[in-house]
Amino acid sequence: MCGRQLLGLDGSFMKGPFPGQILSAVAIDANNGIYPVAYALVEAETCSAWTWFLECLGHDLDLSSNSNFTFISDRQKGIIPTCYTQCIS
Repeated sequence: MCGRQLLGLDGSFMKGPFPGQILSAVAIDANNGIYPVAYALVEAETCSAWTWFLECLGHDLDLSSNSNFTFISDRQKGIIPTCYTQCIS
């Protein structure tokens, strides 16, 4: 992954025929442009959904426990306990 080691994490409601929430990770490139890194449609913004999303994201980006990524979020529902749990383990 090129660009800065900064990821924004957020969840957003889906309306229409496929209700649920979209979990997303976005990054900033060298030209200060924002681009999506990953997204997933889940039933609800829960701790288990965020855990799954972050595990998949870490695997796809080949992150290790020594990676120095900074995560930005709006501190909603499952994200805080999930990040706290992931950082400890």
